[in-house]
Amino acid sequence: MGKTATPVFDPSDDTDLVILETTRDALSNMVGVLSLIEAGQVRCSATTARPSAASVRLVEDALVVGDYYDEQGVETFGPIAAFAWPLLVQAGGLARLVGTKLELTAAGKRALTAPGYAALARLWGRWMAKAPIDEFSRIDAIKGQRTTGTLTAPARRRAALAEALVSLPAGRWIRVDELFGVLSRLGDLKVTRGERARWRLYLLDAEYGSLGWAGFGDFPIVEGRYVLCLLLEYAATLGIVDVAYRDPSGARDDFRGNWGADEFEYLSRYDGLAAIRITPLGAAALRGDPIPDLGLPVPASDLVNPAQAARPRAKTGPKQSGRRTGAALPPAPASAGGLSAEPQLTGHAGYSALAMVQALADPDALWCRRLRRASLTMSFGHRTGFAGQPCGSRAWPRGRVQSRPAAGGDGPDGRRLADPADRTSPARRLHSVPATDLAICDSFGPTPAVQP
Repeated sequence: MGKTATPVFDPSDDTDLVILETTRDALSNMVGVLSLIEAGQVRCSATTARPSAASVRLVEDALVVGDYYDEQGVETFGPIAAFAWPLLVQAGGLARLVGTKLELTAAGKRALTAPGYAALARLWGRWMAKAPIDEFSRIDAIKGQRTTGTLTAPARRRAALAEALVSLPAGRWIRVDELFGVLSRLGDLKVTRGERARWRLYLLDAEYGSLGWAGFGDFPIVEGRYVLCLLLEYAATLGIVDVAYRDPSGARDDFRGNWGADEFEYLSRYDGLAAIRITPLGAAALRGDPIPDLGLPVPASDLVNPAQAARPRAKTGPKQSGRRTGAALPPAPASAGGLSAEPQLTGHAGYSALAMVQALADPDALWCRRLRRASLTMSFGHRTGFAGQPCGSRAWPRGRVQSRPAAGGDGPDGRRLADPADRTSPARRLHSVPATDLAICDSFGPTPAVQP
């Protein structure tokens, strides 16, 4: 008798999972982050290259649909994509540290002027070759990592994972535990330099919580956490893989037998990752093939309104971004009466990053040129964007920055424009669009006054 075929895994059958198709978001996010850097808003440590907490918050606001978890989740688990982007652009040579401030390089300026998916593939290749950090350092619960002679070279680990990813079929969902099995059989991915080095890693207590004890440092606990981090924080952020994930709390119980495990609801912030799917961009980047024509980012009208999403929220709030349709961006607006028509896009998850990509693709359109000038002064992220509302509505942004109309002024619909002195950052400057661009901004609704 023949072998029974393994059933194909479909993450949509699990209502607890959030499915995120990443590639088009990654391109918009790259534009948003590079724009923040161009404005001098992103700072990193001069010694570790890691972004400051304030910069991470700005980057989080610049991401098209925010970080992988909602604001409560980010506060609980820590940032993921918002932490990764400043490191990725440094590794990829798109930005460099001058003191503690990131500045665009010539390559970064070209990527901002003419964004494309090839830039994302180059970022992935550069990260795999020479990342500024060891991803395993992001597994905060596992201590003892800094002891000399404990960990293997990160570049060798990345190469082993890349080799395994190349063997996976593109476009098919793979459970991360299946990937763990592939990597374990290949035997090339090792986090520690032997069994003696494994004894130096521990949870809570260096003796009782050592991962050298039998069963305490198995592949899923050590190498598996490294893989989860590299996949969710870097591969998915660059659009190399799509992801299906849930709240990390209680998502994996493989470490429950360890001494001190009762102190943890999860071993890493990446424990919620359940499955991955190699994207067309990822397949090309992993194999060194030419980048396929993927089209510009999907218009927000094709996204699921998060206010109407059917997926139940996990107890600490995975982001409910909905699924992407894969449709191409519509053609540029046609001219009418000597002026280009205003863009009719649905304002979900921030308008500016998506609009800027479209504007750069058609720089001759008048509204594109205006949006390009105003791109740094308009909302980038879903925190301050017109979440789930059509452009022509009179709805006001919701989220971290609470904005509301102020009566009795010279703005559109009689609203009072906020004092330019109130400006804080590109991600929050909803009020500082030049007066000549107010006709465009009015398609979103009246200009709000940002409360201090």
